[in-house]
Amino acid sequence: MSPTEGGYRVTEVWESEEHWQLFRNDILTPLLKRITGEESPTQPDPQPFPVHSVRSRSTK
Repeated sequence: MSPTEGGYRVTEVWESEEHWQLFRNDILTPLLKRITGEESPTQPDPQPFPVHSVRSRSTK
């Protein structure tokens, strides 16, 4: 997460575009509907881009 002029930017790495769509349709959208009470709640506008490499810390 990083600050922007309008709030914060969240960066996530998904296994595939399909995994992201499944999460958005099956989890995020129903949760936003429940929280806001709106049938079509406003959602973030994702900006996908290719990932060339990923580094992570060892949990050992």
